[in-house]
Amino acid sequence: MILGYPGAQDGLSAYEQALLDGFLGTEQQWLDSLVGPQGPTGPTGATGGQGPQGPAGPAGGTGAAGSNANIVISTVAATDYGIKNNDFTYTHSGNKRPLFITVKVTMIQQNNNGSSWSATWLDAAGAVVRPLVTFAANNANNGLDGGSSMTMIQTITLPFYNNSKKISFTRGGPNLVSTLEILTVMEA
Repeated sequence: MILGYPGAQDGLSAYEQALLDGFLGTEQQWLDSLVGPQGPTGPTGATGGQGPQGPAGPAGGTGAAGSNANIVISTVAATDYGIKNNDFTYTHSGNKRPLFITVKVTMIQQNNNGSSWSATWLDAAGAVVRPLVTFAANNANNGLDGGSSMTMIQTITLPFYNNSKKISFTRGGPNLVSTLEILTVMEA
């Protein structure tokens, strides 16, 4: 009897009706037969909103010593290269890889004539690794009278590029009253 309907009786279950319709098998086999093949993938849904910030992770441990832990700074003695007032090439003779070279440039500008120093980086065989770069220059406009004199002193650190072993220094400008002195070389 179905509640609320006097005189009504319970009908057959779907499984019982399937048996009457000719299905042969257990109720579980009948339930399994109701599952069809996998359908096609549906379209991608809209992107959801930004989620909340997650909690901070634990602090990391101490890292291993870096590869620059054994850098040694060697000083090139003035007797090796001294103060140069003309073009020359510095050749690194150390057993370690050169990283940086620090030079002191003194440029004296006279009568509206500037001067400059440039560098070209070379490999051990003398092939160009990095072409000419002017790294120090003073202005050719020197005062209202055009005849003033000015001295400029700079300390400049240059890198060694792409495993270069030599740097060719070139003095330029119409006023060639300038000098370059190698102070230190950093190697690793």
